[in-house]
Amino acid sequence: MNKYLTQAVKYEKINTENKNSLYNYLRKEKDENALLLFDLEKLYPQEADFLIAIDNNITKGVMLLWYGVPTLPSVHLRAETHQIAKYLVNAIPYNDNFRIVSPRRYSTDIEYRYKKYRSKDNIYLMTLEEKNINNSLHFVSDGETKKLSSNNIPDINKLFEDSTETDKGLEEWVKKSLDTEVFFGYFNENKLLSIAGTLFRYDDIAMIGNVYTKKDTRRKGFATKVLLKLSNYLFSEGFKKLQLYVVENSPAHKLYKKIGFTETEEYVRFLI
Repeated sequence: MNKYLTQAVKYEKINTENKNSLYNYLRKEKDENALLLFDLEKLYPQEADFLIAIDNNITKGVMLLWYGVPTLPSVHLRAETHQIAKYLVNAIPYNDNFRIVSPRRYSTDIEYRYKKYRSKDNIYLMTLEEKNINNSLHFVSDGETKKLSSNNIPDINKLFEDSTETDKGLEEWVKKSLDTEVFFGYFNENKLLSIAGTLFRYDDIAMIGNVYTKKDTRRKGFATKVLLKLSNYLFSEGFKKLQLYVVENSPAHKLYKKIGFTETEEYVRFLI
């Protein structure tokens, strides 16, 4: 028997009796688990659900089901052993058209079940503290960066009009969140060309996840300008750490490092 397990692990859907155990488990690594904590406290049960691995009344793993965007639900995994990870993967209720985000060490458990996945990316959780932000970056631009609201939905529609099917899920989430999260956009000649916004805010952590630049205007520094504006605004609002997920060695990865973000956790993301 694994030294971390004292008896047979039980798997239970979240309920009033085990919710506190799950909360304590996630809070032990608050920075890593901010997304799951936010979903637990704010989105459950309307847009999120949980399956918990329980050993002797102590949480040893969890599967988060997030269906805030019904066209592309997401699964997030945490587990202390491969045995628990394998069970949680096999308990996923979806067969296709969804995403899985997991610590990289459980990649083989996911691939064993979903052999015909559409894509697989190594990703990082990156973190930025105010002392590390690089505000010395300079831009040559005639445009303007400003805060967005639901009044900008027509601009959002035009920004995403030539986007991919995957980006359509992002568009849906952005429009849904304009008045509940924080968004900034870069405009040139009254055209919205780039956006950046928060996915959620939890305690002193803000998660950035809505970064998009119109395809024919990329690599011109617009996203950098918007991200700096957003980041400085969030720090001025009292947040201590900004986080985001990024594909390893992608152009965005290099951009975030230039701004001052550093890699803090390693994950893998599957599109099934």
